[in-house]
Amino acid sequence: MTRIFSIFIAALTLALTAPAHATPPDAMDVSDELFGISDTHLFVLRHTDDNLGQYTKSARHVFLVAIDLKTAEEEYWRVSLTVRGERYDESGAPLGMVTQRQSRPNETNPYDLIGKRGGLPISAAALRAFPFPKAEILVDTKTVSVKAEFGPSFAMKRALANERITATNRNLGQRIYEPVRLSRQFTTKQAWADRTVPLDQCKFSDVGRIWVSPEKPRVQLVRAMCAEEEETGVTSVILVLPPVPAP
Repeated sequence: MTRIFSIFIAALTLALTAPAHATPPDAMDVSDELFGISDTHLFVLRHTDDNLGQYTKSARHVFLVAIDLKTAEEEYWRVSLTVRGERYDESGAPLGMVTQRQSRPNETNPYDLIGKRGGLPISAAALRAFPFPKAEILVDTKTVSVKAEFGPSFAMKRALANERITATNRNLGQRIYEPVRLSRQFTTKQAWADRTVPLDQCKFSDVGRIWVSPEKPRVQLVRAMCAEEEETGVTSVILVLPPVPAP
């Protein structure tokens, strides 16, 4: 029991004396998984992985996000929260890692929801297997664009792409649950709201094109993957590029 108290005091002292977001470092990642499509929305599962400022803990949220194909406005539904951490006995000796699924109010079955919204499940693997025309991604300080051997081109201003990438932090900060962090100087919501994305380190890749229906235009999807050189604080989100108007 004395050892547990000593460990608690040491951890509390570290949390109170260390600068915010410093030791141990906050490792917070975001990754989109392509999930479904309807006439009006793209659906992704947005995964977050947060070490809660600890070396032996992880909180993983999953949200279903509906992205409007015209405006890129996002709607969120909570799917799950899983927490993994070290467990100790009464003497303070580690017993190993424990994973717990923590149910929360208003969680959603993503398959039920996209069915109600008129959507169909779709995967990135299915898109890769479809014989789309070979696409070339062009990125500069002003534009992110995709050009194919035939068919329309797609483009988005880089400033708008940056805004949609960084908006994920704001949206998650408003909706994330509040697992306890090692440092109590700020909450988990604050940590997500303050999280920065290294926009100058973003790399863009072609996810594929989707024909929603014969009456609808094709949808071009691009993945933006942004991380520091040491690959910490990864943000990997899917963007919908609008078609370039015909001349």
